Amino acid sequence: MTRYLVHPPATAEPAGARLGAEHAPPIPETLSAVPEKRVFFAVDSYFRDSWEDLRALPAEEIDHVLRRHATLLLKPESMVARRADVALEWLREQGVVVAAERVRINPHQTRALWHFQWNVATRERRDLCDLIAAAGDSLFVVARLPEDPVPATVRLSNLKGPADPARRQPWQLRHRLGGDNFLLNFVHAADEPADLVRELGILFDGPARRRIYRALLSGVDRYPDAQRYVTRLYRQSSAHDLRLRGVLRRMTDLLGNAAASPAAAELLAALNAAENGLPVRWTELRALAARAGLTVPPWDDIVLGSHLAITSDPGTPILTTVSPDQWQRRDPAADRVPAVPRPAARPGERPAPPTLHYGQAIARRTVHKAGIEEVMVTDSASLSTEEFLVAAELPTAHSYYSDTTTPALRFELMPLLEACRQAGYAVIHRHLGLPTDRRFIIRGYQMHLCPEILFAARPRPIRVSINCRVERSWERAGRVAGMHLGYSMSTPDGEPIGTARVALYWVGPAQWAQMRAESRARQGMPDEIGAAPVWGTPVPARSVGRDCDRNVVLADVDCRDGRFAAGVVVNPGNHGMFEHEQDHVPGMVLMEAARQSAMVAVAEAVGLPPEALSVAGIDAQFTAMAELDLPLRITASARTATSGGAPVGTVTAEIRQGDVRIFRASVDVAGATVAEPAYAAAADGGRTG
Repeated sequence: MTRYLVHPPATAEPAGARLGAEHAPPIPETLSAVPEKRVFFAVDSYFRDSWEDLRALPAEEIDHVLRRHATLLLKPESMVARRADVALEWLREQGVVVAAERVRINPHQTRALWHFQWNVATRERRDLCDLIAAAGDSLFVVARLPEDPVPATVRLSNLKGPADPARRQPWQLRHRLGGDNFLLNFVHAADEPADLVRELGILFDGPARRRIYRALLSGVDRYPDAQRYVTRLYRQSSAHDLRLRGVLRRMTDLLGNAAASPAAAELLAALNAAENGLPVRWTELRALAARAGLTVPPWDDIVLGSHLAITSDPGTPILTTVSPDQWQRRDPAADRVPAVPRPAARPGERPAPPTLHYGQAIARRTVHKAGIEEVMVTDSASLSTEEFLVAAELPTAHSYYSDTTTPALRFELMPLLEACRQAGYAVIHRHLGLPTDRRFIIRGYQMHLCPEILFAARPRPIRVSINCRVERSWERAGRVAGMHLGYSMSTPDGEPIGTARVALYWVGPAQWAQMRAESRARQGMPDEIGAAPVWGTPVPARSVGRDCDRNVVLADVDCRDGRFAAGVVVNPGNHGMFEHEQDHVPGMVLMEAARQSAMVAVAEAVGLPPEALSVAGIDAQFTAMAELDLPLRITASARTATSGGAPVGTVTAEIRQGDVRIFRASVDVAGATVAEPAYAAAADGGRTG
């Protein structure tokens, strides 16, 4: 008679197995940096179904799906804890949400998702995960992230953070979501491209899966759809406190007078022990509650189990997570999915740049904006660890950046400066991993535009391709704390626009608050910011190249003999310049004051109206923070000449607040030649000076 041993004798020879190409075709290394995963997934039916659906697409589209997309599963506990909207907003900061599907995960799918990790999961843990899955629906979301050598799945999994609360970092999603629990961790993300493919095979049938793949290729922003799903799921599930202490106290209150019975008294003692941190088994507590006649609500039962159950057996998971460093260190393989978006380069040549999209602005928080209509950056990609490509679209109906007196659209200095500022922030946050709560301090800005583009009319939309390079970085306390960035700007078809450089550093919220307090104290100012000073007569808007009076920042002007002085008007109510609340005068206002002073000074010197002038460049340094409630004065001097029949001028400007120099700049101004349309249009309007 055969005997079945529950525990084989220790002397039994361990079983072994081998999987190879004779069992299934190997999967490409572009899907996983883990050799064992590639072997196991090659014979996994969930993966194979989904992989075959994906392989039906053209090769370049397969590569796009695998490199640029990552998944985030908002689990049932994120709904009852009201954390799903926070997770969704965080995901929007990382990229564009391109798919959102409501799913109810059954026990078979739960075991399939974590099949290669649950070889060390206890029965309690498996039962508990069944309860979580049955407690409500989840939301499956896919996002398109910026291009990078590391796949989007690997990056997002790292940004999501570990399940263990003690190992989470402040910049990770699970840290933002809170929670003190290993199992109730709110979200799950696919670790690698192979996991993305396999999890689509587990969670969706063939038609739904193929529809999702098509949605990824269309790239349509589905963030509003995801928001609506979360709103519905919130309505359909009551909010619940997932803290252990709250559950224990609710159970104690429910016992009430019933604690007089032996079973209830024993349960009460166990609850008190658990609240005091003593070891109590989940299964024992459930049995005591049943004997005491106490019905434990499902989510309270789940919270108890997540804190009190023994979740892991001794051993090593079959497969573990993959870090970005591990992915970058992987051994290159020959069997790759073709990467068509970058055509192969000849030896010694640079590969063609990736194709960027202009159809959707990136998350406003990434570029430190409050309104999405203020965001110019639409996409970005990594060319190397120090070089990036950014797509931007300049506004054509903005209350400030689009306010000019020129008869046609053209490239202007101020919106290009803002586009480069946003491009730098996008690179630092999206590609270099700096948290978005950091505050930037800009020390210097340079921009020089190509003469050929200064007076050339442009059709809508005005799009810019920006090559951004990290030219230098410096550290503080062993961490990178500042950079010099260099920019080359061109049209999408390669026409040069100009170059720029910026020097900046960053600090955290606490250090920023300390810096601002110290800055105000040095000038004898109270902590509370007062009203902005009121100046007298502003200059006419058209004299500084503006149509709208609200965008004039100069008043009480004295301009004669090539010298210029004026008050700087600070108007926090002008939302074109103060898009969100500020605790200081923004650098853009100071540079606009320098631009306007240059326009007035050069127009006075050369006898041309501002319509025939264009600011061709600026070299600015910020030497101190400008306070909102102290007067600012600007002084400037102009030098003019003639080049190629056209007048040119250089204006040196300085802004002071009392005895403190805040800002200085050199501004180059070009004038149109007689042959240029801008000159004729300006001549019709007569001289403004």
